[in-house]
Amino acid sequence: MQKLNSIGAKIGVAILSILFLVQGAAAARILTIETKPANIELQSAFINGQRADIVAQAGKYAFIELENENQCYATLSLIAKNGRFLRKQLNLCDEEWQIALSFGDTGSGPSVRTITIVPSQENVRILALSFDGKPQPFTAFADSNRVEFDIRRGPSGFKCVGELSAALSGADNFKRTVDLCAFNNEVILDVEPQRYYEILTVRSGGDDKVTGIKLNGEKLNIIRHIGNDARTRVFADNSGINCTGNLEVNFASGASGEGQLDLCGSNFDVTITPKPKFASDTSLRAGYSWRFIPAQNENDIAALKFEARSFNRTGVSAVCQPGSRQATIYLDGFPARANLPRRTRIDWTTGRYNGVVNGNRGQSPVGSRAAPSFSRSTSDRLWKGLISGATFTAIANDNHRLMLSLSGSAGPVREFVQACNTRFNGPSVYGDVSDDSSLKWSTPPSRRDGDLRLVFGDVRTDRIGIEARCTPQDDVVRIMFASAPRGLASGRNVNVRWNVGDDSGRVRAVTRSVEGFDWGAVPIATIDTRDPMWRALALGNLVRWSVNGEQTATYSLKGSGAVIRRFLSGCRPPAQPDIGDGGDDDFGVDPDRPSTGNETVDTIINIFDLINQQSDSNVNININTQTAAARQALNNYQANPNYMCDLSANSQFMGNRAVSIGFKNDRGRAVEVYEIGPNGQRQFLREVPPSARLQLTRSAGQGFEVRAANGGCLTTMVATNADIEYRINPTMGRADPEVVAKSYNCSGRQVVALIEPNKGTALVDGDYALHRARVNGGFANVWGNVRAKITNQELVLEEGGTTRLSCRAR
Repeated sequence: MQKLNSIGAKIGVAILSILFLVQGAAAARILTIETKPANIELQSAFINGQRADIVAQAGKYAFIELENENQCYATLSLIAKNGRFLRKQLNLCDEEWQIALSFGDTGSGPSVRTITIVPSQENVRILALSFDGKPQPFTAFADSNRVEFDIRRGPSGFKCVGELSAALSGADNFKRTVDLCAFNNEVILDVEPQRYYEILTVRSGGDDKVTGIKLNGEKLNIIRHIGNDARTRVFADNSGINCTGNLEVNFASGASGEGQLDLCGSNFDVTITPKPKFASDTSLRAGYSWRFIPAQNENDIAALKFEARSFNRTGVSAVCQPGSRQATIYLDGFPARANLPRRTRIDWTTGRYNGVVNGNRGQSPVGSRAAPSFSRSTSDRLWKGLISGATFTAIANDNHRLMLSLSGSAGPVREFVQACNTRFNGPSVYGDVSDDSSLKWSTPPSRRDGDLRLVFGDVRTDRIGIEARCTPQDDVVRIMFASAPRGLASGRNVNVRWNVGDDSGRVRAVTRSVEGFDWGAVPIATIDTRDPMWRALALGNLVRWSVNGEQTATYSLKGSGAVIRRFLSGCRPPAQPDIGDGGDDDFGVDPDRPSTGNETVDTIINIFDLINQQSDSNVNININTQTAAARQALNNYQANPNYMCDLSANSQFMGNRAVSIGFKNDRGRAVEVYEIGPNGQRQFLREVPPSARLQLTRSAGQGFEVRAANGGCLTTMVATNADIEYRINPTMGRADPEVVAKSYNCSGRQVVALIEPNKGTALVDGDYALHRARVNGGFANVWGNVRAKITNQELVLEEGGTTRLSCRAR
């Protein structure tokens, strides 16, 4: 009763205050709002974008002053002190200036809401989220910086208001109380200072993407795209938001549109129709495809076409004489109504490449009619754009535009360029090419397998005479001799002879069929880095090659010395091999061999030597000679030898550092690599063939799972905060017959290290899983931020730089 009297007293005081205000301002009207729940207290109010005074609040009622007493239709935006936001469009006259608004859950509708979180700047990415102090799993998207997660209705409705924390890349971390359910369940992470704003959705009135927005001449930042539509924000100044204004919109096609709009009256959701800026605007996509037409004989031409074969129309065509390294391009897709003159200026753009050419009217040998044409060498950036871009755009004389889809273009364009660079059905580097300045000795970037490369040729046009590859520090080089005679059969033993001045030698090779070399098999050989051929190639002036006595090519050795030495340096193992954990003294390997009298077992126990010095597989470990804890660890292992696959391996947040992560498949069969998200979801990355490498760049702490081709899990791992390479061993996925359990005394507590030498993995104290991997050139036992030193004498384990275990062998 006392509480009711108190509330009644508050309302009475509020009403007296309102009467006093109304008497002082006869033109004003008071809007009464009943809020639900009753404990909601308003912080700010906006009517049609203009800030409105909250003259009083009492209990579940709030009173707002309207400056225009005749104002009926209004967009009302309210911000509560607990962070909740509400926007409604109302007819205040019909409501008689008395309304009831609910800030809570009505209990109707779906039981799950999908929440979207997006940073306000495009270059900022979300790395981790938590809501009210609890980690929040989410789904990220490759084409956007937004993330999404679901919330469920509880007994008291949806939990919308709380403290949202986000770890961001490219910006300071975010931590603020937010309303997840505002703005249609979307939250903007403000990197800049916070001000009141409304989310404005600008919809495209045609099949054209919104790319730029201006309001009253001021550029608005696009937060994200939804299809062709865009979302931006309109900020309030001291008096509020200017609801009426001129909205200018630019579109991806180059079209534009504008309108004088009432943003508040349209509930901040407007549509702008693009107006074309070109006299003719042609877009060719559906029904068209890219096709390469090879030369049929030595006098024929190679051709490339973007065509719709069903109605015999060509969008673009290109032709070349094989081996000429020059092609002529015809823009057949411009319509007849464009009536282009005989000489036309063409501005072209594809992906990140662009250029300007002067085209002459001509008839393509494979086209449908006369069109603007121009010639380009096969090293021109145009071809890179046609391979990597999404759309090719050509604008003729600033007034006619032609757009072509590049979907499916990469393969046909590569084949066409290769055909233009290669003599018909024969090698492209053949005979005496010592005066060809386009052919050089170089070490191109490694491919995805991580191998180092040495090439003599023109890597821009794929004219290759010789290519050598090696796995870093393996001391073995594989060489392909592409300057070979035509028509060699695969699987033949051949002799490749080299002559440099007075020096000569022979390399035994086997012919193999190689993709892209369709004139026959090519010799492939394996030699070590100390072969006398390398010294001759590095010091000479000219080298002459012959295959089975038939002279095939003469190369210049200008510039070869430094290139060959650099390549061989990477192929050779270091003069003093790294010891232990990358050379770190605290994690070095004790070089002494103990102690037990069984040299094989001692070698197994030292996990840092287990991979390179495999133990005798015939040794049987006698469990009865172990401690009780060691015997129990071995028994547990025999019951579950694939314990690595039972670990979550979820990604850990270890800062924003990007690291190189490699997987070398020594299993003998293909494996599949999956990326594990913070919520445990597996995302397939790539299949890795036998003996191949997969090289990735990811954030430190990224989790992975490796599976057999049949889908069975082989192992899991979490990357550390340094460049790392894992080895997928043949025994992964089953029990290691040479598993060892060793006991350590850790300040009075007994700890067992279970070591799998053939897998290169270990389990310490039943809690810490470890992989033996190459880290920054050395070897270490790691799992995310955990690192361990395991020897016959001691066990030291650190987690995040803190020592968790410091033990001596029993």
